[in-house]
Amino acid sequence: MHTLGNLPLTAYNAKLSNDSFHAKKKLLADSGLAMNREIAGASGWGRAEIQARGRTLGKRIVSIWPGPDESVTTSIPGPRWTLMNQVLASLPAGRWTSYSDVAAVIGSHQVAVGARLATVTVPNAHRLLKLSGHISPDFRWPDPERTDDPRKVLEAEGVRFDEWGRADAEQRLTAADLVEVVEFGSNT
Repeated sequence: MHTLGNLPLTAYNAKLSNDSFHAKKKLLADSGLAMNREIAGASGWGRAEIQARGRTLGKRIVSIWPGPDESVTTSIPGPRWTLMNQVLASLPAGRWTSYSDVAAVIGSHQVAVGARLATVTVPNAHRLLKLSGHISPDFRWPDPERTDDPRKVLEAEGVRFDEWGRADAEQRLTAADLVEVVEFGSNT
């Protein structure tokens, strides 16, 4: 009683609980659910059958819903990553900065910044370039459906590139510039 193996899904719970197993089999045999019809196919309904059904249902449940994906973390970003998001959100169109500049502002390393951008959606990630002004060959949009060329997006925003694919250095915001932009933006 009151175990997984002994619970059918039905609107007739009150009727089933008071009837004999033979009467219950008739109602369950007409069920639209295969799991109820399986009970109706049993020759008896005692402790062994209920426990066996419980194990079978448990295996089905785990195969359909295996549980949380432990490889995915949904942790709240720490202060460093919150600051990075604030810095990136403050980057105006027509300007760019480098992974190194952002890393200097948030107290991290450029590789960690790049790794974060590869795994988490953040504002204006396409405006982060290598210190040379080149788009990183490893740059990927966080949204796998997005396939547009980041250079074309930057050009449409007003960033100029030279013949070697370097963004105009005059349009770069350095670490010091980023601090000013963020501080000014937080006071308004």
